[in-house]
Amino acid sequence: MRSVFKWTLALGLFISATSAVGAPRLAQLPNEAREVEGQTNLYLYRRGQDWKRLVKWVYRNYGKQSRIDPVSFAGGIPLLTVESKNPKFKWTHVHFFKVRNKIFISVVPKEPKDS
Repeated sequence: MRSVFKWTLALGLFISATSAVGAPRLAQLPNEAREVEGQTNLYLYRRGQDWKRLVKWVYRNYGKQSRIDPVSFAGGIPLLTVESKNPKFKWTHVHFFKVRNKIFISVVPKEPKDS
């Protein structure tokens, strides 16, 4: 009976994790990023205290196909901005910012082209 419970619990966790990750994203984001409920293109980085790790990830994954502005402080809030140089990307900018102990990621989509 206990093993059945363990398998059911594991299957439930797996299904909930895949459904959260399965949502289409405009930009490549870290695995720890989860969409904020009720918001479009706004994500919460689950490793809230680990700003340095996120900055390293950004340089490693966006460095060649994007322009990365150095970390600036807007009103005491650290802000890292990535600007797309690749025309195939569906976004123009990605902003990473830290408010208190939480890190948020905001993706700015490209404007649709008029035919």
